[in-house]
Amino acid sequence: MSKKEVALQEKALQGAAPAEVQEMAATETEAAKEQKTESEEPEQETEREPLHLIVLAHPGTEDLVKQIWEKFYDLPFKIIPFQKTDTLVSLLESVMAMEDVDRYFAVIPANLVPCAPVRWSELQVPRADDLGHEKIVFWGRVPVRFDKEVLVDFLPYYGTNSDEEFVKFYVTERARPELVSHLYGNFYTKVLRANPCESVVIEGLMRRRFIYANAAGWDAIRDLLIQALL
Repeated sequence: MSKKEVALQEKALQGAAPAEVQEMAATETEAAKEQKTESEEPEQETEREPLHLIVLAHPGTEDLVKQIWEKFYDLPFKIIPFQKTDTLVSLLESVMAMEDVDRYFAVIPANLVPCAPVRWSELQVPRADDLGHEKIVFWGRVPVRFDKEVLVDFLPYYGTNSDEEFVKFYVTERARPELVSHLYGNFYTKVLRANPCESVVIEGLMRRRFIYANAAGWDAIRDLLIQALL
């Protein structure tokens, strides 16, 4: 090697970083690459909130019922069409087989819709509809909360009863229900006619927590519900 080549090599070595520094820099580069790769990986899906709510709806009203519940309830729920010939017991047997429905779930009768925000805890309270004159109804107009593990034994034993008797046995065996009524309190206003008093419905929308309507009543107040709630 000539003197000139030796001089050039020594100059290059003098300008280079020490071996330890070069090794550290290489390590940092590899770490940066790994971090970038990890950041580019898709984020894992967050665990979904269990489904606690089954909302029944008269056939043909599912979309509007869903829109109203979505506005006032911020947890997952399932809309199921339900008509007069359907039975609650048959519905519960189907829900028992639904893996996406949690052990504890509530069934909302058709068509009961909220007029204000609703919490899951509110729907777990046992309630019954006080019609006056000592007549109380347990199914059809108020939410009912069920436990799948209890239903395993309860359905075979009481499943041959009417839906009203079935729910009455189920609720009263475990609690003394809170009484609610169209006549007092602020739980709900009921619309059961095709020509309801509009002022009563508007007052219910403004002051009460739910509107309940049978098929005829729902058709009569549909546009009013859209204007007031949506």
